Amino acid sequence: MHSLVHPATRGWLKKQDRERRVSNDAICHLAARFPAINDAHYGLRKEYLLHAMCLLNRNQEDRTVEVYQLYEKVGHSFDADRRFKEAIRCFEEVYRWRQGRHPEKDHSRLISEPELASAYLGDRRIKDAIEILEHVVAIKAEILPEGDFSQQLSINLLKDCVKVQRG
Repeated sequence: MHSLVHPATRGWLKKQDRERRVSNDAICHLAARFPAINDAHYGLRKEYLLHAMCLLNRNQEDRTVEVYQLYEKVGHSFDADRRFKEAIRCFEEVYRWRQGRHPEKDHSRLISEPELASAYLGDRRIKDAIEILEHVVAIKAEILPEGDFSQQLSINLLKDCVKVQRG
């Protein structure tokens, strides 16, 4: 029964010309409710994951802030489950979006870039991880005080990547 309800509802919404609005509302709802890493209800994320991916895969037209918030949360979920290819797909969406909207030294960009690099490292795409991390370390060196914790994390991750690359 459940497998028939979704297509029937989508068909009805399409007929009513409400499919796009309902999809956006659902994405906004999930983006607000999908448990973040530090959320007490993080264990519930697996229940949300399938629904979130269905919505994100269907949503090709509307690229709102909530879409990318959801991509980021879903990416963290995949990364936590060591599903690096799926995490990369999500983090790349966030990375490209922030790259097009924010300046190079923007805080949100400097958060998403190491997340993508870490997923690349998990997927053994060492060269890609190093390329991103070298950029992040250089930018953070310009804007953060020496010895900053965030800067040190990026440097350590870059060192780990170089070690893995050397074998």
